[in-house]
Amino acid sequence: EGLVAGSGTNRSPAMANYYSYWEKLIFKALTSCVYKALRQFSTFLSIDRASGAAKHPPIFRVTASLSAPDIVLSPALNDIQKLFN
Repeated sequence: EGLVAGSGTNRSPAMANYYSYWEKLIFKALTSCVYKALRQFSTFLSIDRASGAAKHPPIFRVTASLSAPDIVLSPALNDIQKLFN
């Protein structure tokens, strides 16, 4: 903007169409990425209607039990988080 409009405000009326174009393009790209990721995640979690079984095998098994006043997870939450980092 500094070279084209002579200002550095990012609000130049001369650049409004340019900014609008790129804003819409980036928004569409981000929306598309989120949509595809959610669709893939939904497919990953979906159940086969014919057999009633999961389409993908589980990654791991978590057992939760109530030990008043806490909920105990096995494996521990830290171990689960390590799998995804």
